[in-house]
Amino acid sequence: MVDQHRNIELLEGDMDDLKFVYKQFVREFSAKERQDYQQLVSLINGGKYTLFLAKDQALNQVVGYAFVYKIDYPLALWLDYIAIDVSYQNLGYGSLFFDKISKYRKDCSGVFLEIEIPDKNNSCFEQQTRRIKFYERLGVKKLAINYKCPTVDEGLPMYLYFWPSPGTLILPKEQIQAAITAVYDDVHSDRPHRSEVLQSFYSTIQDVCF
Repeated sequence: MVDQHRNIELLEGDMDDLKFVYKQFVREFSAKERQDYQQLVSLINGGKYTLFLAKDQALNQVVGYAFVYKIDYPLALWLDYIAIDVSYQNLGYGSLFFDKISKYRKDCSGVFLEIEIPDKNNSCFEQQTRRIKFYERLGVKKLAINYKCPTVDEGLPMYLYFWPSPGTLILPKEQIQAAITAVYDDVHSDRPHRSEVLQSFYSTIQDVCF
């Protein structure tokens, strides 16, 4: 199986793929944190937001999907959502998929991603904790800011992580602020309280060294 995993291919999905993926997307992400279908269509049509598919070439099977936003300044990626089909989990596909995404854009400074804060009172606590350990094994670093993801009616506290590309030794606060602002203005353009949520933690953003 390990050799087969190395044949994973990164494909850009189209609107037909989105229709198929969205059925899984609704099952795998809560209504509070996921984008609705029309917003995803609008974002993909805008050209900076991409649906990626992970395809195992040997099996001729799509094993996962991800939604990724391309940030112009800094030159970086924002991994909005990523999921591996339940039938193919714990087989190494997650690591390979992330690696492919991280190398997708040349001269990229790195990859931002939001991660749920583990809640001991939540039935998903162990899964949330494992997810953090998984990304940290890949070299993803937690940024020390009081980040919130804008939802329909509030800001949802989350961890904001960053995977620095080789050679990225520092991420200035101005670049972090610019990246988050771009995501808020574009990806979350349908969230009415996004400006207030952004301002609630904007001043806590500082330079990060790796």
